[in-house]
Amino acid sequence: MQTMKINYDKHFDTLYVAFASNDNSYGDDSQNSIILLRDMDTEEITGITILSFMKKYQTNTLPELPIELGISIEDDILPRINQ
Repeated sequence: MQTMKINYDKHFDTLYVAFASNDNSYGDDSQNSIILLRDMDTEEITGITILSFMKKYQTNTLPELPIELGISIEDDILPRINQ
């Protein structure tokens, strides 16, 4: 698994996950309500943003993460935001 920086904003129920610097990234919201941050030069995924994260998780309506990310909500993300 790659190194991740995770930030969950409870007030706005928004999850931010960065895999690399996203200084040169743009948001691509075409992946089932997951905003993919992509490097403008390489198109590599540098992060994701999920709006209404907990609401979607608790109602089992979270879309699948792109398989190329190699991460799991339950195994890789939830344990780090529930600390």
